[in-house]
Amino acid sequence: MYQSHVYLETRILVLPHKKAFIETGLENKIQLTIDPELLNILNMLSNVFNCKNVTEFDVEHLTGSIDIPEGSTISGYSIKVAETGFFDIEFHRRKKTVHIEEIRIEEDTGRLTRSNNNAFMDYSNAGCPSIRIRTGADFELGEEAEFFLDELRRLVQYLGIVTDSPIEKMIRCNAY
Repeated sequence: MYQSHVYLETRILVLPHKKAFIETGLENKIQLTIDPELLNILNMLSNVFNCKNVTEFDVEHLTGSIDIPEGSTISGYSIKVAETGFFDIEFHRRKKTVHIEEIRIEEDTGRLTRSNNNAFMDYSNAGCPSIRIRTGADFELGEEAEFFLDELRRLVQYLGIVTDSPIEKMIRCNAY
């Protein structure tokens, strides 16, 4: 018998009125700094998930070509801020540890939605700071993943990470 194991990649849109990265040009080099308010949010999440904070930020840049609407300012930067953590949940009276592989800060590029066999891109939050949380391949049942996402939603509400919009519109998840 085969058993599938799934990992989740969850994105949380935060501080839609701010930019994630502040670029400063020093001596023909681009230096990125993360918005201080956003850095506080990332530290809170890192502590809750028992993650090890990354001391040296490794900046990745979006590769490939995507159609970005005119007037959008998306840098395509992604920075890992924490790694190797865990979050305990209780599913059907059984304790389960969900491993948190990494937490990243990125600028959102948009959201793909499908309706009646058509795909649509929603760029309304393009350029907004987005926190990406990637778990380990710890989920064996869809109900476990759903329970984890419910706990994550409650946690985000409790910490006050998302305050401007309905939380259901600010969190999305892909399963792999």
